[in-house]
Amino acid sequence: MWGTNTLEQALGGKRVDYVVASHFIGHVPDLIAWLNELRSVLNPGGEVRLIVPDKRFTFDCFGEETRIASVLYNNLIRARIPQPQILIDYCINVAEVDCVSA
Repeated sequence: MWGTNTLEQALGGKRVDYVVASHFIGHVPDLIAWLNELRSVLNPGGEVRLIVPDKRFTFDCFGEETRIASVLYNNLIRARIPQPQILIDYCINVAEVDCVSA
């Protein structure tokens, strides 16, 4: 999902005018580092467009909402992969969602 390379490395030093991330932001292990990486590849005046799903209608509708302490901790440890508590939360709270009924 993210890997060991930075976005700048993945783009070979190229810069872009915009970034589109669809249903991604909720799965980024280190949100602060990811946002900084986006900034590092954007041209001046560049834009980030995020498509964020409505949590009420997703498989993780019963999962915990991300807390600022987790965002800061994952940045502190430089998380590049999902941390164990996220995986445990998923296993405990995953749900099948009938979108028509929802």
